[in-house]
Amino acid sequence: GVYEGEWKNGKKDGEGELWEANGDWKKGRFVKDAFQEGKRKITHANGAVYEGAWKDGKEDGSGKLTSADGGVYEGEWKNGKKDGEGELWEANGDWKKGRFVKDAFQEGKRKITHANGAVYEGAWKDGKEDGSGKLT
Repeated sequence: GVYEGEWKNGKKDGEGELWEANGDWKKGRFVKDAFQEGKRKITHANGAVYEGAWKDGKEDGSGKLTSADGGVYEGEWKNGKKDGEGELWEANGDWKKGRFVKDAFQEGKRKITHANGAVYEGAWKDGKEDGSGKLT
């Protein structure tokens, strides 16, 4: 990889950018060679790719995760979990847009295909249809 930035005692320390051979990158604050916080692109072992804010070794702030199956979440993260406003598009065509707390969708709008094949599109709250919506 290639690093450009501040050094201290032979280690990456301070503001800098690191580009890795696999296409991943980090831009922000390093301490004793360890990336602390800033923005990054990382390819996880499961094939998912995250690009966005990073803090204390986890997704934290605004970011986008593209899973290996093609699903995409774009929105707020806290401590490595979807937390705050965001949008999730699943590989099967279902989607959710609204408020997430610790990876769980809380409320907003969504499209969901039920096990019986019925499709609901509309308002969602506390794990069920709530408000204006359409079931087909």
